[in-house]
Amino acid sequence: MAKVAPNRVKAETLSLRISPNLKFGLELLARMEERSLTTEVEKALGELFDRTPVDSNFLGGTIVGSSNKYPEISFFSVLMLIYTLDAPTRLVRTAILLPRTLTQRDLAILDLVSGNPDFYAVSADYFPTNTAHQDLVRDLTEEYFRHEHPLDIKALRRNWSKINEVVDFALEHGHYPDEVEWD
Repeated sequence: MAKVAPNRVKAETLSLRISPNLKFGLELLARMEERSLTTEVEKALGELFDRTPVDSNFLGGTIVGSSNKYPEISFFSVLMLIYTLDAPTRLVRTAILLPRTLTQRDLAILDLVSGNPDFYAVSADYFPTNTAHQDLVRDLTEEYFRHEHPLDIKALRRNWSKINEVVDFALEHGHYPDEVEWD
Protein backbone atom coordinates (compact mmCIF):
# COMPACT_ATOMS: atom_id res chain seq x y z
CA MET A 1 0.00 0.00 0.00
CA ALA A 2 1.38 3.42 -0.94
CA LYS A 3 2.22 5.88 1.81
CA VAL A 4 0.62 9.29 1.94
CA ALA A 5 3.06 12.06 1.08
CA PRO A 6 4.03 14.10 4.18
CA ASN A 7 2.30 17.27 2.95
CA ARG A 8 -0.91 15.51 1.86
CA VAL A 9 -3.81 14.26 3.88
CA LYS A 10 -5.12 10.78 3.29
CA ALA A 11 -8.32 10.90 1.27
CA GLU A 12 -11.62 10.10 2.93
CA THR A 13 -13.94 7.38 1.66
CA LEU A 14 -17.49 8.23 0.65
CA SER A 15 -20.00 5.51 -0.14
CA LEU A 16 -23.14 6.57 -1.91
CA ARG A 17 -25.86 5.26 -4.16
CA ILE A 18 -26.62 6.98 -7.45
CA SER A 19 -28.87 6.08 -10.32
CA PRO A 20 -27.36 3.83 -13.01
CA ASN A 21 -27.64 6.54 -15.68
CA LEU A 22 -25.72 9.07 -13.54
CA LYS A 23 -23.00 6.51 -12.82
CA PHE A 24 -22.75 5.67 -16.51
CA GLY A 25 -22.59 9.37 -17.37
CA LEU A 26 -19.88 9.90 -14.76
CA GLU A 27 -17.85 7.02 -16.19
CA LEU A 28 -18.21 8.41 -19.75
CA LEU A 29 -17.24 11.91 -18.65
CA ALA A 30 -14.23 10.56 -16.77
CA ARG A 31 -13.11 8.70 -19.88
CA MET A 32 -13.61 11.76 -22.09
CA GLU A 33 -11.59 13.97 -19.76
CA GLU A 34 -9.08 11.20 -19.01
CA ARG A 35 -9.70 11.44 -15.30
CA SER A 36 -10.57 8.96 -12.58
CA LEU A 37 -14.11 8.73 -11.22
CA THR A 38 -12.83 10.20 -7.95
CA THR A 39 -11.29 13.19 -9.71
CA GLU A 40 -14.49 13.77 -11.69
CA VAL A 41 -16.62 13.70 -8.52
CA GLU A 42 -14.21 16.02 -6.67
CA LYS A 43 -14.22 18.43 -9.62
CA ALA A 44 -18.02 18.43 -9.81
CA LEU A 45 -18.38 18.99 -6.07
CA GLY A 46 -15.83 21.80 -6.13
CA GLU A 47 -17.74 23.53 -8.93
CA LEU A 48 -21.04 23.04 -7.08
CA PHE A 49 -19.59 24.45 -3.84
CA ASP A 50 -18.14 27.43 -5.69
CA ARG A 51 -21.37 28.41 -7.45
CA THR A 52 -23.70 27.81 -4.45
CA PRO A 53 -24.23 31.00 -2.45
CA VAL A 54 -24.79 30.74 1.28
CA ASP A 55 -28.00 32.50 2.25
CA SER A 56 -27.05 35.31 4.63
CA ASN A 57 -29.80 34.19 7.01
CA PHE A 58 -28.05 30.82 7.34
CA LEU A 59 -24.77 32.30 8.49
CA GLY A 60 -24.26 32.65 12.23
CA GLY A 61 -25.59 35.67 14.07
CA THR A 62 -28.30 38.16 13.30
CA ILE A 63 -26.07 40.90 11.88
CA VAL A 64 -25.69 39.35 8.45
CA GLY A 65 -29.34 38.96 7.50
CA SER A 66 -30.12 42.52 8.57
CA SER A 67 -27.25 44.15 6.70
CA ASN A 68 -26.26 44.54 3.07
CA LYS A 69 -22.68 45.47 3.91
CA TYR A 70 -21.29 41.97 3.32
CA PRO A 71 -20.64 40.65 -0.18
CA GLU A 72 -22.31 37.40 -1.22
CA ILE A 73 -20.29 34.41 -0.09
CA SER A 74 -20.17 31.00 -1.74
CA PHE A 75 -20.31 27.74 0.14
CA PHE A 76 -16.76 27.04 -1.07
CA SER A 77 -15.54 30.30 0.53
CA VAL A 78 -17.24 29.42 3.82
CA LEU A 79 -15.78 25.92 3.65
CA MET A 80 -12.29 27.32 3.08
CA LEU A 81 -12.71 29.62 6.08
CA ILE A 82 -13.84 26.78 8.33
CA TYR A 83 -11.81 23.78 7.25
CA THR A 84 -8.60 22.87 9.00
CA LEU A 85 -7.19 19.52 10.08
CA ASP A 86 -7.36 20.75 13.68
CA ALA A 87 -10.71 19.52 15.05
CA PRO A 88 -11.09 22.07 17.89
CA THR A 89 -10.44 25.00 15.55
CA ARG A 90 -12.79 23.55 12.94
CA LEU A 91 -15.55 23.17 15.56
CA VAL A 92 -15.23 26.76 16.80
CA ARG A 93 -15.11 28.12 13.25
CA THR A 94 -18.25 26.13 12.36
CA ALA A 95 -20.02 27.37 15.48
CA ILE A 96 -19.26 30.96 14.49
CA LEU A 97 -20.05 30.78 10.77
CA LEU A 98 -22.59 27.96 10.38
CA PRO A 99 -24.07 27.24 13.82
CA ARG A 100 -27.19 25.58 12.38
CA THR A 101 -25.02 22.77 11.03
CA LEU A 102 -23.73 21.72 14.45
CA THR A 103 -24.60 18.20 15.58
CA GLN A 104 -25.85 17.27 19.03
CA ARG A 105 -22.32 16.07 19.83
CA ASP A 106 -20.80 19.38 18.65
CA LEU A 107 -23.27 21.30 20.82
CA ALA A 108 -22.44 19.12 23.82
CA ILE A 109 -18.72 19.82 23.36
CA LEU A 110 -19.33 23.56 23.10
CA ASP A 111 -21.63 23.48 26.14
CA LEU A 112 -18.98 21.65 28.17
CA VAL A 113 -16.06 23.93 27.28
CA SER A 114 -17.91 27.26 27.18
CA GLY A 115 -18.97 26.79 30.80
CA ASN A 116 -15.48 25.93 32.00
CA PRO A 117 -12.89 28.64 32.86
CA ASP A 118 -10.08 26.16 32.07
CA PHE A 119 -10.90 26.77 28.40
CA TYR A 120 -11.31 30.56 28.43
CA ALA A 121 -9.04 32.73 26.29
CA VAL A 122 -8.33 36.44 26.13
CA SER A 123 -8.85 36.86 22.40
CA ALA A 124 -10.90 35.18 19.71
CA ASP A 125 -8.51 34.80 16.77
CA TYR A 126 -9.66 31.67 14.97
CA PHE A 127 -9.53 32.59 11.31
CA PRO A 128 -6.75 33.45 8.88
CA THR A 129 -6.31 37.17 8.34
CA ASN A 130 -6.54 38.98 5.01
CA THR A 131 -9.45 37.01 3.65
CA ALA A 132 -11.94 38.35 1.14
CA HIS A 133 -14.60 38.11 3.85
CA GLN A 134 -12.57 39.53 6.72
CA ASP A 135 -15.28 41.96 7.90
CA LEU A 136 -17.93 39.25 7.93
CA VAL A 137 -15.70 36.86 9.88
CA ARG A 138 -14.72 39.56 12.38
CA ASP A 139 -18.31 40.66 12.96
CA LEU A 140 -19.66 37.12 13.31
CA THR A 141 -16.85 36.22 15.73
CA GLU A 142 -17.58 39.30 17.85
CA GLU A 143 -21.28 38.53 17.84
CA TYR A 144 -20.74 34.87 18.74
CA PHE A 145 -18.56 35.74 21.73
CA ARG A 146 -20.67 38.68 22.88
CA HIS A 147 -22.27 36.47 25.55
CA GLU A 148 -19.62 33.77 25.78
CA HIS A 149 -15.95 33.75 26.72
CA PRO A 150 -13.56 33.25 23.83
CA LEU A 151 -12.16 29.72 23.87
CA ASP A 152 -8.49 28.80 24.17
CA ILE A 153 -7.76 26.55 21.20
CA LYS A 154 -4.49 25.34 22.75
CA ALA A 155 -6.31 24.20 25.90
CA LEU A 156 -8.98 22.52 23.76
CA ARG A 157 -6.27 20.76 21.75
CA ARG A 158 -4.46 19.55 24.89
CA ASN A 159 -7.68 18.14 26.29
CA TRP A 160 -9.43 17.09 23.08
CA SER A 161 -9.44 13.34 23.81
CA LYS A 162 -10.68 13.89 27.35
CA ILE A 163 -13.33 16.39 26.17
CA ASN A 164 -14.63 13.77 23.72
CA GLU A 165 -14.65 11.07 26.44
CA VAL A 166 -16.60 13.36 28.79
CA VAL A 167 -19.10 14.21 26.04
CA ASP A 168 -19.50 10.51 25.16
CA PHE A 169 -20.24 9.84 28.85
CA ALA A 170 -22.74 12.72 28.96
CA LEU A 171 -24.55 11.61 25.82
CA GLU A 172 -24.79 8.06 27.17
CA HIS A 173 -25.74 8.92 30.79
CA GLY A 174 -27.59 12.22 30.37
CA HIS A 175 -25.14 14.26 32.46
CA TYR A 176 -21.48 15.17 32.61
CA PRO A 177 -19.25 13.32 35.09
CA ASP A 178 -19.06 14.94 38.52
CA GLU A 179 -15.39 15.92 38.37
CA VAL A 180 -12.94 16.09 35.51
CA GLU A 181 -9.25 17.02 35.75
CA TRP A 182 -8.18 19.06 32.71
CA ASP A 183 -4.59 19.39 31.50
